[in-house]
Amino acid sequence: MDHWVVARDEKEAEAEAKKVFSGKEFELAQDPDVLDTWFSSGLFPLSVLGWPDDTQDLKTFYPTVVLETGHDILFFWVSAMVMLEMILGGDVPFQKFS
Repeated sequence: MDHWVVARDEKEAEAEAKKVFSGKEFELAQDPDVLDTWFSSGLFPLSVLGWPDDTQDLKTFYPTVVLETGHDILFFWVSAMVMLEMILGGDVPFQKFS
């Protein structure tokens, strides 16, 4: 059975593991299957349409018209998405935000 600790860096992970597994031997290893949530969600408009390949869906549906989302912390998420999409996709990913 695997045991996990979550931390910002290796030093913090080791301190957390020492608390959780007090008196036990352990070895730290970073999970290789991690993609930052903010980054990966910023790729959403392009990735669902087949980017980085020049697919017919990408030609037809990108950029889209409306992004409908909640209003809690999403200003920063949407801002990051717009900047990322402008760099990778060459355009603002939607025309209207609501």
